[in-house]
Amino acid sequence: DLFHLSEYRDVGIAYTWAKVPTEVYGFVPSRSIDGIDAVYIKDVSGVNVSVKGYAGQFDTDFTSSGYDPIYFKDIFGLRLTAETFDWSINLRHSQARVEKNNETISFVVDQITNAEPLWPNAREFAVELSMDDKTVTYSSISGQYNFYPFLVMGEYAYIDANSSILNSVTNGYLSLIYHTDPHSFYVTHSFTDSTAYFFDEFVLAPQLLAPLITIVERQKNAFATDQITRSLGWRYDIADNIALKLQWDHTHFKGRGSALIGSDIVLVEREDGQLNTLHLTMSFSY
Repeated sequence: DLFHLSEYRDVGIAYTWAKVPTEVYGFVPSRSIDGIDAVYIKDVSGVNVSVKGYAGQFDTDFTSSGYDPIYFKDIFGLRLTAETFDWSINLRHSQARVEKNNETISFVVDQITNAEPLWPNAREFAVELSMDDKTVTYSSISGQYNFYPFLVMGEYAYIDANSSILNSVTNGYLSLIYHTDPHSFYVTHSFTDSTAYFFDEFVLAPQLLAPLITIVERQKNAFATDQITRSLGWRYDIADNIALKLQWDHTHFKGRGSALIGSDIVLVEREDGQLNTLHLTMSFSY
């Protein structure tokens, strides 16, 4: 229940775009949790109001290669929704504790701690960087308004953790869709923003610690996202259960904010840039 499209983010036939906005849905690759939920629904003067709470645990893999998941526990979430036939608005807040560091973070923490003779505050830095038993919060507002043949929908989220790896990430999108059966045309603006890290800690021998400094910068920027994507697209409903979609994305990204850009280039060495992507997909249900 983190996202506006949580229930069908992987069901392409259910939404107009060729893909959901990466800036929002690509940052947290979470699909489900193991736990319980409860919902209360009430009609208030023609507006359906619902309150949903849930609790549980899950694991998610933020790595771009291999499999190095982070396990979350003590997940608690609350969603407040108000909706009618034409519009809906949702407020969400979730929080979870990291069960332990994954292998990558554990390695970096150990390397920093071992550098203490040449790095006076290495131990304090390692504790701040570690995600072990740290709390992560995710808050968002989303909604849509249907004034046929137009539909406007959007989502804005704020993510934070008491670990220096993940600090104050904001992301969101706004999309305008025009329907004229069997065609739909749309434009979307999506973004994600956070602060890049540049090593400026006091160390006694920077030359000797140069490899470690590079590792630290890479890890501290692993969740750094700073990019904007503007999309134009078209959907053609071939049948009730088959849709052809064409979408062009133009993305501006910061070199140290390009964690969502798949590449073998080391994040700290990547230059600011632009990326054009063309998506041609066919979605169907049966």
